[in-house]
Amino acid sequence: MHKRDYPRPSNEAARQAALERYQVLNSPPERFYDDAATLAAAVCGTPIAMVSLIDNDRQWYKAKVGVDTTETHRRDAFCAHAIMTPNAPLVVNDALVDERFKDSALVTANPHIRFYAGSPLVTPEGHALGTLCVIDTIPRDITAAQLAALEALSRTVASHLEQRRHIADLERLMLEKAAHVDALEQHRLALEEATTRYREESLIDPVTNGPNRRACELRLVEEHQRTVRYGAPYALLMIDIDNFKDVNDLHGHSQGDAVLAAACTLVRTCLRPNDFVGRLGGDEFVAILPGTNARGAQVIAERMRRAIYNASWATAFPVTVSIGIACWKGADDEAEDILARSDEALYLAKSAGRNAVSGPRTSLL
Repeated sequence: MHKRDYPRPSNEAARQAALERYQVLNSPPERFYDDAATLAAAVCGTPIAMVSLIDNDRQWYKAKVGVDTTETHRRDAFCAHAIMTPNAPLVVNDALVDERFKDSALVTANPHIRFYAGSPLVTPEGHALGTLCVIDTIPRDITAAQLAALEALSRTVASHLEQRRHIADLERLMLEKAAHVDALEQHRLALEEATTRYREESLIDPVTNGPNRRACELRLVEEHQRTVRYGAPYALLMIDIDNFKDVNDLHGHSQGDAVLAAACTLVRTCLRPNDFVGRLGGDEFVAILPGTNARGAQVIAERMRRAIYNASWATAFPVTVSIGIACWKGADDEAEDILARSDEALYLAKSAGRNAVSGPRTSLL
């Protein structure tokens, strides 16, 4: 055989792919493989031993004893021949008289190989990745016990390569899982943020930039449940801008929206920190006053009415509001009942000439 020719297994592409999956080529030295080479040399009584892997066009040493080089060309490698018989070791007693190797650079020059014995490193799928081999610079024989020990060591090395691959796969999977978990967490946070934003936006009135009808309904239910649980009273104010249709008719809807926004702001300035005001729709607002009886509600309602009446408006006539007051009466009083009574009180305030407050009879004196 010409010295530049070397055999390739019929499944070479699959074998090479298997070797690359182990991700061992060009890896740093590892104690286990160094020990395996040292033990092989000691058992077989040779000055040289290697854990050799056959790459595309080279032989690379994962571990070595007795040589300084880390790789050779595949055409010169004895191990390139050894992997052709995955189930049996290759023994060359004298390379100088073997037609396959007598012209190899490894025979004619350093390390001057004369004796070689290599046991293939075989994967569970049957691919020979390389060998555990022993080398001497003089012709010699190998005993059956030494060869059996070399084969046993090669199986151990192959098993360790497999374990090494599994560990690398597990580490990769753990990193991928961690990245996936992180991505899921980022997605969860983004979804939570979007949900919160959507919920907030769905509860905001676009004209006043304050709570809308849905927000008012939710707050009323919440406050009513708290009142029933703890027995603390609350009051509800139904607020309506008087003659608001005339504002829209005379000044347009844009000016009407400005009046709604300004009125909401003024009402809010009349409230306490725990009070609530939102727009029910059209020209109607509702204010919820926790811990407030009829007298306290009337004081706040009058404050609102005066604030609106005394404000400066860019309209052809003063802007005023009518306010209806209703208060919680006890455990049998439902939120719908209070809302209905505040609406009735609002009707009475408008019937009284507008710019008025109506509700349970109390004295402000």
